[in-house]
Amino acid sequence: MKSLDDYIMVIDDILPQHVVDALLDEYKNSNMWMNYGAGKTGGDSPATAILISHPKVIQGSPVRQKIHNEIVEYILHGFGQYHKKYSRIEQGTNLLMLKHLVGLRIIKYKKGQSLSKHTDKYTDPDTNSEFWPVVTFTINLNENYSGGELDLLDGAHIFKAKSGQCIFFPANFLYPHAINTVTRGIRYSLVGWFV
Repeated sequence: MKSLDDYIMVIDDILPQHVVDALLDEYKNSNMWMNYGAGKTGGDSPATAILISHPKVIQGSPVRQKIHNEIVEYILHGFGQYHKKYSRIEQGTNLLMLKHLVGLRIIKYKKGQSLSKHTDKYTDPDTNSEFWPVVTFTINLNENYSGGELDLLDGAHIFKAKSGQCIFFPANFLYPHAINTVTRGIRYSLVGWFV
């Protein structure tokens, strides 16, 4: 019998550094940052995020469209590895019948900020439709900060990911996760879900 740990997959360098750099260069100083995780974030103010997959963010900007398309291509390639391992297609079934990558956002945690333990739910910003994702992923975008580790499975796994490293895991109630308090610098990550 498999344990919960068996459904966590870490993929190094899912995003090449030049893509990470282009993403941060484009959005780091943007005026589009909005509060993220209301009620779940710690510190003097909530973490902030930009929904980089939203048409209002990328339309009219060839640079943002190119960055978005490249990122999605790399994520789908990495997710292919996760899907192959866990879908059981070779056994004649598909346990991961997923149709969409949703909610692709860059999140910024400043010193003193955190994200409390939770499981994921995605709300479409245009329709307010709620989705319970099947798979969550998080990609670390920088390393020049302290704290800010991904705490998965109630502390059973603490990840201080490298830049470009992706962690895929189920999004259900069995996989509570949190972001520990950032103690120095700013932590940037890219997150999204498969539904």
